[in-house]
Amino acid sequence: NFNYLEIGVGSGKLFNYFEKKANISFGVEPGSWVLGNSKKNIVPSIEKLPKDINFDLIIAHDVLEHLTDPIMMLSDLKKTSNEGCIISCTFPNKDSFKAKIQKEKWHMVRPLGHLHYFSKKSIRIMFEKSEWTILEIRKCRISENTSIDLIKNFKWSEKNILYRIIKSLLIGQIILGKDQWTVTAIAKTI
Repeated sequence: NFNYLEIGVGSGKLFNYFEKKANISFGVEPGSWVLGNSKKNIVPSIEKLPKDINFDLIIAHDVLEHLTDPIMMLSDLKKTSNEGCIISCTFPNKDSFKAKIQKEKWHMVRPLGHLHYFSKKSIRIMFEKSEWTILEIRKCRISENTSIDLIKNFKWSEKNILYRIIKSLLIGQIILGKDQWTVTAIAKTI
């Protein structure tokens, strides 16, 4: 039994899966491209989330690099978390081999709206300031993230379905370098 929050729902594939598994599921998506029946629990900003619900699992993949203040977002997410809440984030890895070699030609520079690129040091500072304890920082390819590990740890009966969804996102990504960071953290307790 857990409450799920996804920041940056996008097409809704991951959200639709967790919506069936969680007690309560909410998503934040400012765009209008969310597909499926999940729109009923999708809000345009974190400020629109119900104030009386806290979350046990938060996913924010490919989100923080688009925000003017990612520390504030992480701090706000901490306020919506239950004790022991896990957050999983992915974002561009400015320390990657390709980033250093390709510089301004690196494919992560081109996406419209990327305001930030993170080093391991900046990740540690960002999560510390927003009161999350980092469990793991690792380099990954685009769309390769710790969602697979989260599924394994939660032992849901239908985890193979989600595993296949995430694995399918990796097709064509094998030859790319590890241009992303994936971070798993737990809400600090006071």
